[in-house]
Amino acid sequence: MKNTLRLTLALAIGLLGSFAAIAQFTVLNSGLRANLNAVAIAPNGTVYVGGLTGALAKGTNNGANWSTLSLGVNNTDTITGLKVLGADTLLVLTRRKLYKSLDGGVTFTSTTNPYRSTMRAFAPINSNNIWVASNAEPSGLFHTFNGGLSWDSVAMSPTSTSSFLGVTFATPLVGYATGGSFGANRFPAIYRTKNGGLSWDSLPNVPVVLPAFSQQWASYFYDAAHGVSVGAKNMLSVTADSGKTWNLLTTSDNSQPYLRCIAGSLDTILTFGDAGYGRSGYFSKNFGQSLTDLPANWVNQAPNPITGNGNRIVAVAYLNRNGYAVAGSGTVIKMTAASMGFIVSSPKAIDLGAQSIYPMPIERGQAFRVTGLASSLVDGSTAVEAQLINPTGQSIQLNTSADGNALLLSPKQALTSGTYWVMIQTKETTYRKLVVIN
Repeated sequence: MKNTLRLTLALAIGLLGSFAAIAQFTVLNSGLRANLNAVAIAPNGTVYVGGLTGALAKGTNNGANWSTLSLGVNNTDTITGLKVLGADTLLVLTRRKLYKSLDGGVTFTSTTNPYRSTMRAFAPINSNNIWVASNAEPSGLFHTFNGGLSWDSVAMSPTSTSSFLGVTFATPLVGYATGGSFGANRFPAIYRTKNGGLSWDSLPNVPVVLPAFSQQWASYFYDAAHGVSVGAKNMLSVTADSGKTWNLLTTSDNSQPYLRCIAGSLDTILTFGDAGYGRSGYFSKNFGQSLTDLPANWVNQAPNPITGNGNRIVAVAYLNRNGYAVAGSGTVIKMTAASMGFIVSSPKAIDLGAQSIYPMPIERGQAFRVTGLASSLVDGSTAVEAQLINPTGQSIQLNTSADGNALLLSPKQALTSGTYWVMIQTKETTYRKLVVIN
């Protein structure tokens, strides 16, 4: 049996408990009037949104201040994707071109995809290595390794007759493309690569709600194996084995037309679609084990009249417990950590004594044992959140459970050599413990 790591805390804190019900959205005015199709969040919190007729804007100060950006004179091509890489590099995908800015959207250069296709979504691994989903045949998937200077149509196995609506990479090697046939005989499609795109294989057992409405619109994976796919007819399904099998989740109304986009971080997911049946999507903090309806009342709060398909939310971004979604008539929908029920701790922080040193590696599932707690405070009556922060500042997913008077924190991935912080938050205080693995 593996040894249990012991972090002794002489503190009264409670087990991770239930969260407050989700609050209403904050609806922002981007200053644009076009229907919006794309959103991205920079590490510093700057938000970029884009949509029809080349509409592009930049939001700062938590979305309070907006300025309009331009891809160039007389550019009216529809923006279908946005991605921020680093501090100031912004990639913009339109139906025909790829734009790049190195100065936060002040100036742009562009390249053109020579294939007759509508580029719908993209997955930049870096500013040069970029994958694009489109409606083109025979594959619907394109790749550039030089920032768009040249493009290749990617071979699928078996040959795809699908239009692809989304593409995502969980790691530089493992990626997923989602879509389906839009002809008379519609069917879903999810393809996977395990070798950085050298080959793509069709996954079996793709979830289906109704055969005529089963297209997969988008997916989110927090690692190579664990993912969520969303699509037509309110379809939301999860996999824990790299797409070999899928669990179609039960939702409150399986007649809602579409879920069109998804974003997340670790176990947290946000998915949106058409604003019907009293909701516009779902929110989950436990990777879909329980779903919270996201209301559709943003339509009545939109800064401009909603026209056409403007009641659809087709893009969402999530970073550092802040979520932004975009919809019609320049509407931006914001969700903060507090509005999603996360514990927002005060700046007060308490160090839990000297650092603890453990030999490497720490295997996946091996527990940090937090002891010295009163049993009455480990029963869920006090809500806490626990995080493990790695040497690069990223949060590592944890399972949290109780064991008598102890709190067990089990990382969902192996830990290699380095310095980590265990962060335990209540509404009043953040408690932290330095852990060194060598």
